[in-house]
Amino acid sequence: MAQIKAIILILVGLVIVVAIVQNNETMSTSLTFKFNPLLLPQWQAEQVSVYQVTIIVFLLGGLIMGFFGLFERFRLKKKIKILSKELESKEKELKSFRNLAITSDQTGTENTDPV
Repeated sequence: MAQIKAIILILVGLVIVVAIVQNNETMSTSLTFKFNPLLLPQWQAEQVSVYQVTIIVFLLGGLIMGFFGLFERFRLKKKIKILSKELESKEKELKSFRNLAITSDQTGTENTDPV
């Protein structure tokens, strides 16, 4: 399975390299970003290439997904802890039932002969 994962990662990397080489001129163009909020002064970033935008967006996406994964991990750890405590209490209950003494109670075996 590890070999298949490595082959897939190499193929994805190769596709990315080919896309970069084929689109070098397009990705090198400069962009101008403007942000004009209502009550604040206008902010403008000039001479930002598409490469820079792509890398920044990729890193932000990875960071956001990392935080989602971290929160999911903490939620699942909490759930595992709760379920482990519940399992432990159920095992104690089952063990207490196994240690009960068996009594011979004759309540259900009365002799009822039809006449």
